Amino acid sequence: MNPRANFIGALVFVLTSLFLAQTPSARAQTAATGQIVGTITDPSKSTIPQATVTATNTATSLVRTAETNDDGDYVVALLPPAGDLRRRIEHRPRQR
Repeated sequence: MNPRANFIGALVFVLTSLFLAQTPSARAQTAATGQIVGTITDPSKSTIPQATVTATNTATSLVRTAETNDDGDYVVALLPPAGDLRRRIEHRPRQR
């Protein structure tokens, strides 16, 4: 085989290998997002489970919701990194 064909074949192999090595990391990248983390309590500092927390981006009207766990903790995730947010907490007391 001629040396020029061997060189071109090797070059194509190396470039293809470099391209494929970079592909998984490119697929794993996502846009930056933020989150709000907190605990909902009443005036006596008792936690409030199963409350709904709604975050609304005032510029885009994007809405994200979360529910508090048994300890009153919540995470509203996947929020865009910019913009003002309006938070609303709703809780319906259990009927006895």
